Amino acid sequence: MKLKVLRRTDKCIGRILIELHAIDENRLNMALRIHKIEKSSTSLGSILVKLDFVSEVDILRAFLIQYSFPYLPADGYNIDKRVINLIPEEFSRKHTLVPLERIGNTLTVAMSNPLNIAALTEVKKMSQCNVQVVISLSAEIHRAINRYYNNLEPLEPPLTGSCQVSALN
Repeated sequence: MKLKVLRRTDKCIGRILIELHAIDENRLNMALRIHKIEKSSTSLGSILVKLDFVSEVDILRAFLIQYSFPYLPADGYNIDKRVINLIPEEFSRKHTLVPLERIGNTLTVAMSNPLNIAALTEVKKMSQCNVQVVISLSAEIHRAINRYYNNLEPLEPPLTGSCQVSALN
C-alpha cells in the first residue's frame, strides 16, 4: 500500500515562507538554484535552514500551513519503553523521528520531515502498525532520542497484540 500525505494548500513551501515574511524572493531563488544544482535528496527547507535564511521554526510553521500535520513537542512527551523499543535508535537518529505512543494498532511518530515517505514506510514495517505523524522540531526530537534511548535498561517485553498495516490516514 502506498502512503499518502494530505495537502491543505497547493502553495509551495517557498511561497508560504515569503507570505510569512520569513524570507525574500532573492534568498528563495538562491536556495532553489542550490537545490537544483545539488540534485540531492536534501529538502529545500533543509537548504534554507543550512544557509541560515530561515529558522527551523519557520519551516515548521510553513509545514503546518501546507499540510494537515499537528505539532507536538517530542521532548515534552513521556514515552513508554515498549514504544521506544519498536524503532531502533540508529533509525530514529538517521531519520530524525521518535515513536511517541501506541494506542491499539496506531503508532504516533514525531518527525522533523513528515514528507519522508520512505522512513514512514519502514516505520510501518518495523512496528507493524498504522502510523500517525506529528511534526516536532529536530532539536526536540534529538532531546527525546537522547533521553529515552540512552536510558534504556534491559528490554521490556514488546507490547502484545499485532497491529494491522494500512495506509497513512
